[in-house]
Amino acid sequence: MACQTIISLFALAATTLAATIPVPFYGKSASGKISPPRGWNSFVAQSNGVNLTVAMVDEQCSFFYNSTNPENTVTGFDYVCGFDSGWSVPYNGDEYGRIIPDDTVFGTMSIQGFAAKVHQNGMKFGVYMIPGAFTGDAEKLVKGTNITIGSLFNTTEDTRDGISNAYNARNDFNYTMPGVQEWHDSVVELFSSWGVDFVKLDYVTPGSDYLNGDTNSIKPANDNGAVACMHNAIMKHAPGMELDISWRVDREEPFWDLWQHNADTIRLDRDINFQANPVTWGPTQRTIEQYRVFINQQVLDSTRQNKPIMIRPDMDNLLIATPSESSSWSGYSKIERYAQAILWIGAGANLINGCNMTEVDDLGKKLLTDPEVLDVAAFTANYPMVPKNPSNTKEPGGPNASQLQAWIAGPNDTGTAIVVLSNLGPDECWDNECSYNNKRSYNDECSYNNECSYKNKYSYNAKRTGDQFVNVTLADLGIGGEKWVARRILGGGGRGGEDATDVGVTVARC
Repeated sequence: MACQTIISLFALAATTLAATIPVPFYGKSASGKISPPRGWNSFVAQSNGVNLTVAMVDEQCSFFYNSTNPENTVTGFDYVCGFDSGWSVPYNGDEYGRIIPDDTVFGTMSIQGFAAKVHQNGMKFGVYMIPGAFTGDAEKLVKGTNITIGSLFNTTEDTRDGISNAYNARNDFNYTMPGVQEWHDSVVELFSSWGVDFVKLDYVTPGSDYLNGDTNSIKPANDNGAVACMHNAIMKHAPGMELDISWRVDREEPFWDLWQHNADTIRLDRDINFQANPVTWGPTQRTIEQYRVFINQQVLDSTRQNKPIMIRPDMDNLLIATPSESSSWSGYSKIERYAQAILWIGAGANLINGCNMTEVDDLGKKLLTDPEVLDVAAFTANYPMVPKNPSNTKEPGGPNASQLQAWIAGPNDTGTAIVVLSNLGPDECWDNECSYNNKRSYNDECSYNNECSYKNKYSYNAKRTGDQFVNVTLADLGIGGEKWVARRILGGGGRGGEDATDVGVTVARC
């Protein structure tokens, strides 16, 4: 249990503004999005053995039907009702080799009919796919051409002991071949005709732990061409369709630039839930560490400073809507529910839920719908939080915070900032990835030789159990200024203080 984990969220307003550090900010994404998506996705339900049907997804998404924030027209948030893997026929496509819905999933309502219902209720409709086409469709023609799909397959062996580019009943493409873009065009055209607004493209490499030693999860070594082809098709046939790329995708050049210009959100880590087991705090710690590295790349790499971050982080599904005692889908305590909500919001990350939305309690409603919380989310959708070592740790104000953390988002031009103070608890990562002493964090040279300043080693302090005092000065936060008026938005559910309370004025230390 991480019952000692306390994370509090504050809003600050400056009387005199002075920012002494580069302030990272998000720009418009590849499809023109100005904020991350919210909503619900079926993955956690499916992991817990729930049968994937359109009726089930309809019931879960109904929590968000016509109850979204009235200010969405201002903030630009989209609420997505999304199917994860399993919605489509698993081994073949239509006459042109395109993905088609599984009748066992859409037995009570067609995919077009459900998309229309979702739209009528103020949400967007999302589906899942992975790169490549079915090997069983090799003899079919790409729509509008005389090119067979099989002639476009990448049949070379990559460098990993002769592994082919075939996986999951599919074969990856040779993305230099004429006809590959046309196949993706036809897929997006079909999706658009159904009413699809959001696509999760999974198994993107480099990334997706493609070289983790598990031969049962082998994927093509480099299918980044799928991302570019999907984006080109979206711009041609469905401008505004959102593209999320997954998972634990390599964020070094030359791939970073490609992702920024061809996708809207990028998955930073693996799943935080493990099959049918209740989610635990350890994988959440691991994901927070991946976000720390992600945002430090933007702040500490001089080539990325003062430039808009055009792709927002996907940190996996929120599991904050229900108490653990009422739902087997979530194992979070009350304090951990607060913590995940605060950290995901602070990051400006996707706020897509995985909980059983028929069992939402009062705390879940507050974390998902409270106007003041949503205002903070609107702020961090533009200004993501940056880690700062608290005053009572080594190197106060430094970027390599570990168990005790301070974070700051902003300030913006009018002198507003968001601050998070957190005690993440001792290291509970069951896969030993929070200590940052492993070599599998990325598939790039920096992770192996630790030469990148944004990847400074750190570890959780296993001795810091129970309540911890987290102290931070304005100078530690890098904002300076004469004084700031502080309001506590979320106290964290423990001894972090009451929600929605004015704290007073904090002044610079002489």
